[in-house]
Amino acid sequence: EPEPVEEEAFADLSTDVDETAELNEADDDDGEAVDALGMLEYQEFIAQRRNGGELTKEAGADDAGTLTVVAAAGGVQHTLAALNLTDVLRRLPLVTSRSEADQVAVDFCYVNSRTSRRALISALIEAPRRHMFVIPLYARIIATLSAYFPEVGEGVEAELRREFSWLARKRFRGLLDTRLKNILFIAELVKFRAVPLHVPFGCARILLDQLHVQNIEVLCALLEGCGRFLRVQPETTARVLVLLDELARRRRTLNLDDRTLQMIENAHIACELRRARAAPTVKARTPYERYVRKLMYEDLTADTFGTVSVQLRRLPWRGLAQQNDPQRVRHALMSCFTKVWKLKHAHVPVAAKVLEEIGRVHPWFRVAVVDAVLERVQLGLEHNEFARSQRRI
Repeated sequence: EPEPVEEEAFADLSTDVDETAELNEADDDDGEAVDALGMLEYQEFIAQRRNGGELTKEAGADDAGTLTVVAAAGGVQHTLAALNLTDVLRRLPLVTSRSEADQVAVDFCYVNSRTSRRALISALIEAPRRHMFVIPLYARIIATLSAYFPEVGEGVEAELRREFSWLARKRFRGLLDTRLKNILFIAELVKFRAVPLHVPFGCARILLDQLHVQNIEVLCALLEGCGRFLRVQPETTARVLVLLDELARRRRTLNLDDRTLQMIENAHIACELRRARAAPTVKARTPYERYVRKLMYEDLTADTFGTVSVQLRRLPWRGLAQQNDPQRVRHALMSCFTKVWKLKHAHVPVAAKVLEEIGRVHPWFRVAVVDAVLERVQLGLEHNEFARSQRRI
């Protein structure tokens, strides 16, 4: 049986469910005022987070100290620029690739200290909400550093869960982007296993208990972010299926608009397991077969008509008329000249000219190609399949 969801981090929500249920949607005239009020409350929450605990101390070059990195390459030492915590934190919003994220994690190790780790936690949880593309990279940095500094992962997890609990009590429309950023951050950390697997289920339970349009959108974002990952984990497969069934059941009981219904449908699709595709089989071809296909399918044009004709006549034709074809040259030539639908339409007349040139030296080959083409035409007339209409033409 899957382990029960740990609810202690969300215990402060139990007293606020009734308060959230009593909130109503603001009128259109008061919508902007309500959104402004929500942003002010969120700014106060951020200020309390910065001023509360030990995260208030700002770390800089003087706190963490500076370090000159010396890299040795080929016995020659190269002195790089001095590193300090301020430079590392300044590079965080500018990270755009995995290699840059890994480099930031490595550089932070040179300026690591207790104060630096707290400053890094504060910088990571305040990722810009308008730049969602940095969240997977931030999660990569957190997962990399958590293997050596568990305080980083635990601190980020605690702050994200605290922020989720605060945002879950609010229904201001202006905070939707912040809620999406928060839940996507949690989803990315789950995929890196920097957050326990029970955390997303605790978030989903809170959202389902207070199911309205905003919570549905946040829940769908969570499922799209880490739903498939949780589905393939043996310990969470059953819980994901139960969650999806409950969401589908609640969907039928609510009067939702088309946009919300489409979001729920996309979340279900995102949690489906992908079918394993069979590896494409590669035909074993002799060097002569590959060479003939290259001449006919890649090199043949109106300008290279003479060159291709000469190269085809230089092939080992001796014994091909008697079916003595150990290198499968006859098979490759017949395949290229009869399967003309593999050629470009403009190159079909050029292929006919090449066949005419070869027929002057090997008349039997021209007769064999014509017979094969006529047989294919007759077969196409007898079996009028729509899928092969283009080939018949």
